[in-house]
Amino acid sequence: MDGVDVRLLVPNGTDIPILRPLSKAGYRPLLEAGVRVFEWEGTMLHAKTAVADGRWGRVGSTNLNIASWLSNCELDAMVENEPFGHEMEEMYLQDLKNATEIVLDMKHRVIAPGELRHSSPVLTSGGGSTGRAAAGAIRIGNAIGAAFTDRRVMEPVEARMLITCGFVSTALAILFAFFPRLLAYPLAALFLWIALALLYRGYKLHRLGKQKTEPQ
Repeated sequence: MDGVDVRLLVPNGTDIPILRPLSKAGYRPLLEAGVRVFEWEGTMLHAKTAVADGRWGRVGSTNLNIASWLSNCELDAMVENEPFGHEMEEMYLQDLKNATEIVLDMKHRVIAPGELRHSSPVLTSGGGSTGRAAAGAIRIGNAIGAAFTDRRVMEPVEARMLITCGFVSTALAILFAFFPRLLAYPLAALFLWIALALLYRGYKLHRLGKQKTEPQ
């Protein structure tokens, strides 16, 4: 990524707290590739934005996941216009002032051309086997999603990953065909996890609604 300044601004939280460790696990491969990651400290909107080279901008609702690509109804506007791109770029740089940069360590922190290195506090990204395992799962999921959706050019290095996943899927299909209970228990745990997350979110929204309707 020599000469390319790529920065991501992401929320520092999620509506479903149990997903937070999995979301953070995806930071490490991005940071190791030279991408700068910032966590926003204010309130959030559903809209996603992107700007490139101060002339290309995108505003919309699409997420970078299979659900957005295949099933959800999403809408994005892409504009190639220098005044519009410069305005988006300025807004983005202003937003970075209310964000915390995530770094592996200060020695490996990426500095954009013309930017001064300063000693403002940053949050160090931790490692650990759990985080690496989750990051690996995300990479595998991205590769499988790309193989099915054909939304990006796949690299030869991903061939081994796809072939391995194919053999593993075949073995699991045979195993579950002869021992269906082995599939039932993980599915029960998965649906229980989803149910608890939805109940927690619903309870928070219910409490928020009651607070808004109560007289001050």
